[in-house]
Parts: sequence; C-alpha cells; structure tokens
Amino acid sequence: MNIPSLGILAGIALMFAGASCACGEVSKSINGRTSAGEVSSVAAQCPSDACGNAGPISRESFTFVKIGPETASTNRIVRRVDAVPIRIPRFARELKALGTGGLTPVDGHSGSFAFLAVVEPKTRRGIVAGWLTNEKASGIIQSGFDADGNIVLKPFAEYGRMEVPANTAVHRDIF
Repeated sequence: MNIPSLGILAGIALMFAGASCACGEVSKSINGRTSAGEVSSVAAQCPSDACGNAGPISRESFTFVKIGPETASTNRIVRRVDAVPIRIPRFARELKALGTGGLTPVDGHSGSFAFLAVVEPKTRRGIVAGWLTNEKASGIIQSGFDADGNIVLKPFAEYGRMEVPANTAVHRDIF
C-alpha cells in the first residue's frame, strides 16, 4: 500500500478543518523529529496582519507522527515502540473515553486499538486521536491523568515479535 507523505496528509487535514481566510493565505505546519519518530503538526493560521485575522483561524489542528523503530547496526527483535505522551489541559470536570473497549472513564481502560476519543458528555466537546496506518504494527492508545489533572494520551505501536535485520529501515506507521 502506498502511503501519502506527511505534507499531503497535512493538506488533507486542513481541508477537513475548513481552514480559510478572507485574504486566502493559510500557514500550516511545524515539522521535526523525536526519538519515537517524525512529527508534522498542522494548525490553521493566517500569517498576514493586513486582513485582521492574524492568528488561529479555527480551533482545529492536526498532528501526524510517524512511529517506528530506528535503524540499528545489529540484528534485533522489536516488540513495542512508545511515542512521546501527549498532555492536554483538562477542559471539563467530567470526561469520558470512547474507544474500541466502549465508553469508560478516561483512566479506566487498558487501551484502545486504532482510535480514542476523550469527551465531555454534556457538551460533546473533546478530542479524537487515531492511527492512520497499521501496516507493520497494531496502533494502540492509552489514556489517563497526570499528577496535575491533565489528560495524558499514550500512543504506542505493538509489533509482536518483529525481527529486524541490521541496517534495515522499517516502515513507520502514522498516528
């Protein structure tokens, strides 16, 4: 299966976010690398002060992370790769998590395959996280709270027992 580049995915994400500005300009990405993979973050913003809309155009933003094992100089077995935990300020008193395990408390499930939504049931306001690809690994997302009460999403990729030969690049799935 051919996977689109992060740039194409970022463009698709902006299209779905409905990002537009009267002046027609939108600035959209922050790119980098972490120890767990490549990161491409998309937030719709107008870079022009002339139109009066400088700053966020909408509250929607998308972040894409390619997660997978690094290339190593020796043969090895890869079982799991953890991404950097994502901390989100708590936005409501009562929150629920909805994933493949059903509707649970945010810290009351063992993980969800493919997707996880954390929402406030009364207003339906929330966030959704998910794996866009699952080609080499099973993408799982766990959630909970940190000591300060912030929501913590912990995505990781489980490979079972994947043998990786020395100096071989492994496909990275996209979260």
